[in-house]
Amino acid sequence: MTASRSSADDERRARLARSFDAVARDYHRYRPGYPERAVRLALPDGGADRSARWDVLDLAAGTGILTGAVLPWCRSLVAVEPLAGMREQLTGRHPSITVLDGRAEAIPLAAASVDAVLVGQAFHWFEPHAALAEVARVLRPGGVLSLLANEARDTPETRRLRRDIQTAKDRLDRPTRRRTTDGSAAVPPEPTGSPFAHPAFAIPVHTVVPWTRSLTGPQLLAEHHTHSIVLTASAARRATFDDEVRAALDRHRADRPADEPLGLPMQCHVWRAVRRS
Repeated sequence: MTASRSSADDERRARLARSFDAVARDYHRYRPGYPERAVRLALPDGGADRSARWDVLDLAAGTGILTGAVLPWCRSLVAVEPLAGMREQLTGRHPSITVLDGRAEAIPLAAASVDAVLVGQAFHWFEPHAALAEVARVLRPGGVLSLLANEARDTPETRRLRRDIQTAKDRLDRPTRRRTTDGSAAVPPEPTGSPFAHPAFAIPVHTVVPWTRSLTGPQLLAEHHTHSIVLTASAARRATFDDEVRAALDRHRADRPADEPLGLPMQCHVWRAVRRS
């Protein structure tokens, strides 16, 4: 716990993080995957050698969305995930890989045992300094830590839809949002700048990979029901949120059928840093 966070802040973070376990199946079904180019950029050689294979740790692996994407480039792959429901989904989909119960701050692997540590959409849940020290411990010199994070990308066609859904989510969060003593949110958003600050790592290379996601309006709403701030809201607030999202989708679709897939522009951030010798 940092000096600026209270025990109440930490308990709220823990409660939000645990909320995913109850919807692990839907999490895997509705959360976005990762474009192949982003996954290859996260590898030790940046994907330059298509024949190369690596010993990889998927840290905070969740239900295995990133696990399945990186598996073709692995000599060995270990997935570490603290939530039992998520591990169950992951093991069911990838029974051949090693899945361990563990946290980023206490990784259950030997020192210098992997070439790459990949983290998909999860670094903002870690205690950064402790997690980076542990990642440095399990990486071989010259190995890489790569963080991947998807976010929606604004276009003139989708800007209002994205803004309206974000407004609904902010309104859902506002009555219970806590702040740390330094004024920051108790649960930070996905990283938008370099999250590395540890002497074991070189300055990270940041690449943005644009891609487009296809899903229907009901699928988009279902995805938001796998977000922690929605999961932990009261039933009444979730119902209001659902009404606001459906109204935003109706405005966006205009005369198009409700089940017609939406082409949602996305971008995947990849931060890749080399472990110093």
